[in-house]
Amino acid sequence: MGKELSEMSLEELWELFPVFLVPHNDKWNIFYKEMESFLKIALSECQVERISHIGSTAISGIWAKYRLIVDIRKTDLLIKFFMYTSAMLGIMMNCILEII
Repeated sequence: MGKELSEMSLEELWELFPVFLVPHNDKWNIFYKEMESFLKIALSECQVERISHIGSTAISGIWAKYRLIVDIRKTDLLIKFFMYTSAMLGIMMNCILEII
């Protein structure tokens, strides 16, 4: 049996869970705006307080993990989800609507 995660060195953890960064893509903000518009409509009856683009893809000019992180805030509830491709949107919306 292998080591517990808490017993592993940083080098061992990086090997198990590598992080890949890509150059900034100006389209990320466009993707987020499309997602935000969709979420505002889809969650219009949920009294969402704020929808935000967070994480490294929200910062222009830096290398980032290739995913958009969307933060959805509702009173006493915080939902974050990652958007890798538009194809995953339906799956994520089903999960979000079940939570709300």
